[in-house]
Amino acid sequence: MSDGADASGQALCKKCKKQTNSGPKCITCGANYHTSCAKLIKKAKFINDNEVNCCAVSDTGEISDCESLAQSEDTFCSLRNEIKYLKTIIDHKDVIIKELDEKIHLLKVNAALREVIEGQLKNDRDNGKEVREKVNAGKQAWLINSDEPPKVPFNLQRPATMMDKGLPNSKNLTKNRDRTFPPTLQVTIPSTSGVSTAAE
Repeated sequence: MSDGADASGQALCKKCKKQTNSGPKCITCGANYHTSCAKLIKKAKFINDNEVNCCAVSDTGEISDCESLAQSEDTFCSLRNEIKYLKTIIDHKDVIIKELDEKIHLLKVNAALREVIEGQLKNDRDNGKEVREKVNAGKQAWLINSDEPPKVPFNLQRPATMMDKGLPNSKNLTKNRDRTFPPTLQVTIPSTSGVSTAAE
């Protein structure tokens, strides 16, 4: 079946798609029309009763069906590309939104952990303060009620000095003063005069 004809080869009207036995025919594209259908086409120009030009530009500036279809196809392709571009932007925005949601979740987790740590540190400070207060209270009670000197831990004792190591001091000098010396040693020194002398 050719364009503008049915299965039996009968011509079809381009406007109403029904069989036409007579009527004008387009001199440009060869389309068949009923006379009444051809008159409904505003841009069609009648040459005579049997010929019409439906593809010509009318006086009002209208374009032919072929050019209109081509223009519509270009518009459709442009809109399709624009829709594809917008879908790509939406997909990127979805990815960005997902990443931001993950960051917000991590920030919330970090904030919760920070609150827990700060609470633990506060408890530790309070406990340390309580211990120090108890120690200070114990010291005050000892100073008031105890007559014994405080016991200094071994690691806090005063380091040994030279005086503690037995070097001479007033006490040692007193000991040396009271020490009993051995008896006088008698030494005989010969002399020319024959007189003996004693030396300590």
